[in-house]
Amino acid sequence: MEEPLILVINPGSMTTKVALYQGEKEIAMEELSHSKEQLACCHSLLDQLPLRKEGVLTFTAAQLKGRLLSALACRGAPLKPLESGTYRIDEKMTDDIRSGRVQSPHVSMLGVLMGWDIAEERGIPAFITDPISVDEFIPEARISGLPDIPRKSLWHALNCRAVARTYADALGKDFCEMNLIVAHMGSGMTVVCLEKGKAIDAIDANNEAPISPERIGNVPLIGFTELCFSGAYTKEQVVKMVTREGGLKAHLGTNDGREIERRIGEGDEHALTVYKAMAYQISKTIGGMATTVNGHIDAILLTGSLARSTMLTKWIDQSVSFIAPVRIFPGQEEMKALAFSVLRVLSGKEKEKIYQ
Repeated sequence: MEEPLILVINPGSMTTKVALYQGEKEIAMEELSHSKEQLACCHSLLDQLPLRKEGVLTFTAAQLKGRLLSALACRGAPLKPLESGTYRIDEKMTDDIRSGRVQSPHVSMLGVLMGWDIAEERGIPAFITDPISVDEFIPEARISGLPDIPRKSLWHALNCRAVARTYADALGKDFCEMNLIVAHMGSGMTVVCLEKGKAIDAIDANNEAPISPERIGNVPLIGFTELCFSGAYTKEQVVKMVTREGGLKAHLGTNDGREIERRIGEGDEHALTVYKAMAYQISKTIGGMATTVNGHIDAILLTGSLARSTMLTKWIDQSVSFIAPVRIFPGQEEMKALAFSVLRVLSGKEKEKIYQ
């Protein structure tokens, strides 16, 4: 009996990653690029759906060659707070997205909608796994300095949990029996404490996080308040500054770590100071997260695109290895994590969850 064929869909800001898995084997993968001109014609994220779906269908037709899909695995959106796990995409979930009942607009919403459409057309199930809005916070982690603005659980749940699982599997352990800190280091930063598999606290990339290639991170509030009310910026400009024009890009004019390391190699002292500052802030955040479990940490895992930087990971390792061993998982395991999660559901090793 042939193993299930699973189509994986993972939208990014300018690309849509799509892959075909047969069981645990990736048999095809492509990153579909969407030009600025194409996306500029779309007035909203939802307007991008036909463009992206067309590319996914073209890939699917070329790769299936008459074979039948078993299921779809799609990146989850910032829906309402959910437990970790694998959820079947249904009308309630898609209706919440189309009606704007999400915690924040995010391109991952399109993965859910594409998955639903393609699955409905073929009469097969579609799933999401560990969406951005996985929420397992302990009560005290929700409290901020203002009762009307509680801390939210929005983080790179899919990749962080996948890396934790991979690390534990390599040791022959269950990650639900370990305490792990995972730092996802990409255009945005997530630092999360997984206590026995539960994300009891996490740093949101758009709020309290360290500076990153594009996000401003944790800035002095009085100064930022004055900037917002200065009249020099619109709300839209401030949001863009916070999420796309801050961090390394604001300081150095680029969000490319490789370019910054090249400058450092040529003797650029300012680039060195800013890059070190990012490592310093990531390390401080990891150290703070260790206190959530009284320092009882089995390992610190560094992942995301910036985990490829030997310079950056060395600085972090020097700062935090006294807490626990540091292990590096460059890049992301999102496509594999999505496919494997759905495979566990199809094989009966894991129960699917219902979106309610």
